[in-house]
Amino acid sequence: MTTLLLAETAAGALAPATAKALTAAKEIGGAFAKELLNAGFTTPKEIEDLLELPLLSSVATMAASDLTIAGKDIQIPQYPVIKPLSRFS
Repeated sequence: MTTLLLAETAAGALAPATAKALTAAKEIGGAFAKELLNAGFTTPKEIEDLLELPLLSSVATMAASDLTIAGKDIQIPQYPVIKPLSRFS
């Protein structure tokens, strides 16, 4: 809201070009802030490049939907038995 108030014209209406410029600036600023706040790795290649060593293993994130098979919820210890070729096994 404060940014919009600073960009208002003398008539009190926001010029269309100014509104587009503000929207673009917010999107670019948001993407830049997200990148600055990201402290982790996004790919195994980043780890290998930083450490200059091969990556031997990685742990995949499992969502709650991954534990539902054919409409039935299963326990995590049962998962490798039911799906032995899964990326989580």
